[in-house]
Amino acid sequence: MADMDAVIKIGGSIINNGRELLPLCRILTSLKNKYRFTVIAGGGVLADAIRNLQKKHGFSNTAAHFMALKAMNINSCIIKDLCPGMRLVDTAQKAQKIAAKKQIPILLAAKLIEKEKSLPKSWDLTSDSIALYAAEKLKATRTILVKNINGICVSPGGRAVKKITALKLGKLKNNTCTDKYLPKLIQKNGIPVWVVSVKYPGRIKKAFDGVSGAGTLITKE
Repeated sequence: MADMDAVIKIGGSIINNGRELLPLCRILTSLKNKYRFTVIAGGGVLADAIRNLQKKHGFSNTAAHFMALKAMNINSCIIKDLCPGMRLVDTAQKAQKIAAKKQIPILLAAKLIEKEKSLPKSWDLTSDSIALYAAEKLKATRTILVKNINGICVSPGGRAVKKITALKLGKLKNNTCTDKYLPKLIQKNGIPVWVVSVKYPGRIKKAFDGVSGAGTLITKE
């Protein structure tokens, strides 16, 4: 039995949009008694601001990486404040204990990632891959990336596919749906990743249950 059913990443654009964040929080709260899961926050406009500052001042990717981790922490605090009942934690062990009590932990990314030498310190790795890395540490069954898109499109303007392998995802040109490191990490740890739209709340539960049609399922093979 897995220690955690899922790690849920709330996309930064959702955090920026209060109209979508609060309903999502209510949905997650309604699921806490059935599933054990941990929330990871995206970087959103704060991470975008860091990108712009890096272009202006030319500081290193390593510095930008650590700043972006702090941006995720700030967004975690926003979620915590707006979603009563969720609790901030800074280690995988604490997240497991909170989830076991049928509560919802929000895992602060900075402490989990900042000393990890195996991960790239660049924009190739963002909150998508960090959520998947957290799933590995939490021994979670799956990672669910909740975004403002329906899933992964293999052609510009095309419909989202139901399933794609990490290898094929990594070869897609102009993929802006996930970060660049995600396919490599899926191939390494084998944990499946769902890309689910926040606009269709029922799909989140489907992703927990592994039901086809929840969004796009990214698998190792």
